[in-house]
Amino acid sequence: METSDHLDLKRLAVAYLRAIGCVAVGVEVRSPISTFLFDAAGWRDSVRVPRRRNDGSWGMGHRRIDPESIVIECKQSRSDFLKDSRDRRRLVAERARLDLRRQRLEERVIKPNEPHLRAPDATLYGAEDSNDAWDFSRTRCVEHRDIVAELRRIERLLSDGTKFGDIARWALADRLYLCAPSGLVRRHEVPPGWGLIECRRSKLRRAAADPEAALAEDLVVRVEADRQPCDPDRRVRLLRNIASSTTRAWLRSDGAYADATPIDANTIQTTDPSPT
Repeated sequence: METSDHLDLKRLAVAYLRAIGCVAVGVEVRSPISTFLFDAAGWRDSVRVPRRRNDGSWGMGHRRIDPESIVIECKQSRSDFLKDSRDRRRLVAERARLDLRRQRLEERVIKPNEPHLRAPDATLYGAEDSNDAWDFSRTRCVEHRDIVAELRRIERLLSDGTKFGDIARWALADRLYLCAPSGLVRRHEVPPGWGLIECRRSKLRRAAADPEAALAEDLVVRVEADRQPCDPDRRVRLLRNIASSTTRAWLRSDGAYADATPIDANTIQTTDPSPT
């Protein structure tokens, strides 16, 4: 049975999706290719946003953001997010230690000594300080390569058989977010490919009572979700499932029907309008 806290988080997730421009939003949305049900999902049409100059100001040119699907999973408790396993906690701690060492190697060793790994056009649009502008996979640093290999092994162990790992690995949506009370999920515990949205626990009930007005004050994007290489067909399937979920919810609330039994399109009688 769904708890009130989980329901409140779902309301906030829907409000967040609407606030970032999603034109279609649904709850309990079936995933494109599996039996997973997403707590909330949204579809955002393509938009044009201004380009940012190197000095931080906004130019007249624009770049287009393609249509994208966004999934949010709500977690109300620590046990709901992370299995109470000693081995899993050890892996998470080891991942955090190795990732910190990797970052230090990149900043203190690789960047000063291997400047050729930076993309030639990295200075455009102020991207010279972004790690996205560097190709660390070609580094001569043996320790860095070993750490990356170990991190991949740990990620496989953490992801195998988990919902978070499968959703990211199968690229079921363009962006993936967790929504949880503040402090429940630590930054280094956020699964690969996922972002983190937090709501202060003390404000959860008040925010859920009026989620549209509470977003700016009570919701914080703690970790941004990077765009995943989602298959276009799966993106469209998710949009269809959002429409189906929202339609069922509306019909139930309106009393149009109490049973969610689907209609078989093959049983619908049709008449061929073409002349004989």
